[in-house]
Amino acid sequence: MIFERGQTIVRRHLYPDGRVGSVLCGRVVSDDERGLALWIEAGSQAMRRLTAPAGRPGNCRCSRRCG
Repeated sequence: MIFERGQTIVRRHLYPDGRVGSVLCGRVVSDDERGLALWIEAGSQAMRRLTAPAGRPGNCRCSRRCG
């Protein structure tokens, strides 16, 4: 898939088993044979998977932006 310069896209990084590792929203700078280049502004919201303290879900507070 080729993206247009200036287009806003959501990029998902997936683990081999299909779980989502992170999600970023960015603007396409270029997409060609060299690869996809995105502009992601500092402070942009993102989602990143992490391991909860003591390995138990629900023990983690998500109170700040990733960036």
